[in-house]
Amino acid sequence: MNTWQKLKSGEWGVRIEGPAQAQQSVTVSKRDGTTQTVQVSKIVWTDGQTTLAAVVHTQRNSGSGARGGCAECGRGGPLVRDMEDGLMKHWRCCDIPPEDGDSQYCRDVAGRQES
Repeated sequence: MNTWQKLKSGEWGVRIEGPAQAQQSVTVSKRDGTTQTVQVSKIVWTDGQTTLAAVVHTQRNSGSGARGGCAECGRGGPLVRDMEDGLMKHWRCCDIPPEDGDSQYCRDVAGRQES
């Protein structure tokens, strides 16, 4: 089973069972059992049986933290760290209850997303 792995660079990469190559698509499993297909950008380390690889970043899996936005929806605003994947997201995007001061903002964002 391929899993997410924090790389020394601080970015999220993939721990792959077996050998892998750049540009290869791999399916990664999260702790909750959901899966995501990502593309390997480069091999960071391998011993022939296990491979650590950096992945091509898309809006869906980049975390958008460098740009100050939610990793799930890409919008700005108050963010919290999702305990499942460690990415910064709005509380609504990762099902974490808001702080008291953020509840109006979250209702406003939810209304804009639905329209």
